[in-house]
Amino acid sequence: KPLEKKEVEKILDLQVKEVNEKLEEWEIKVKLHKSFVDWIIEREYKPEFGARSLKRALQKHVEDLLAEELIKGTLKDVDTVEIRVRSDKPYLKPVKKKEKLEEALLKESS
Repeated sequence: KPLEKKEVEKILDLQVKEVNEKLEEWEIKVKLHKSFVDWIIEREYKPEFGARSLKRALQKHVEDLLAEELIKGTLKDVDTVEIRVRSDKPYLKPVKKKEKLEEALLKESS
């Protein structure tokens, strides 16, 4: 019996948690935007392969994309990125910047 969309979304959530665990040393987290979730389920989910097809798709469209940006250094001041889709192509959108230590200390002392 093929998985329902809600079940596939739960599997994606679990797999993103695994990705976030791998990213702890980089101090960055990933969130999946609804546009990406819908896109990856429609485009990459193969009922006959179950969750394996999603795992490979996340590696290709999330982990590889993140790795490229981390190597380039474009995410050094970002602690949360959201994966979205535009023109049928996934992209990273920084959604939360890291607070600089000095700024955090000033806020605490105020």
